[in-house]
Amino acid sequence: MRGDKPVTTPEPATEGMPENTPHVSTEADGVIIENTAAAFDIDLGAVSPSDVADITVSGLTDRMKFSAGKDNGDGSWKLAAEDLDGLTLTATDPGPTVLQVQISVRDAKVSTSTTSSFDVSVKVLNVAEAPGLSVRLGGGALEEAETPLTIQLSDLTATEMVAITIDGVGNDDELTAGTLNPDGSYTLDLEDLVGLAIIPHSSADLDLTIVANVTDTTTDTMASVSDTVHVAVIPDMLT
Repeated sequence: MRGDKPVTTPEPATEGMPENTPHVSTEADGVIIENTAAAFDIDLGAVSPSDVADITVSGLTDRMKFSAGKDNGDGSWKLAAEDLDGLTLTATDPGPTVLQVQISVRDAKVSTSTTSSFDVSVKVLNVAEAPGLSVRLGGGALEEAETPLTIQLSDLTATEMVAITIDGVGNDDELTAGTLNPDGSYTLDLEDLVGLAIIPHSSADLDLTIVANVTDTTTDTMASVSDTVHVAVIPDMLT
């Protein structure tokens, strides 16, 4: 129509609006070691001085904690922008979990906000721990006879392996299982402990030292525990 003015579409207002590209990353791609503080990097992206960030991380077990922020007591953790510098996550139990990270950035000037959500997989690797060790001798040891030697260990995790060493067996004596080493000690696996016995071939008393060495196959960590038992040998009067 004659006399009509051209219509111009205004550009969307951008001043003061948050321009964020948030990013979340963890140390070693989410694989962390039990009882070790691991970096948990939350990058808010480009934020202006007027932006206010609220971060909530949920899905934490009761054995997980961040180095800053507030524990909400329900498996979630509240963080602010000032908590993010050097933020670490520590877990005291091995196993996998998925954390949900929600980041809300609000511009206080114009009351605009953006929200981003991330799922972060975390796998906590086990650190070898010394097991409980119990050693019991089945009464006095009769010379030239088998005397039960009961060795019990507390449960190991699926990634832990154990080797048991027994030292102090006399040159003339023997165990019913295990591998005799050149230094006179014996090395045993868990299977060797079933029905284990000592056979003294002399009347001399013995002092045995039992050491359990545990190695975790995923973290190459090691731990050990030891115990001792005195073997009073009863001489065989018939020989």
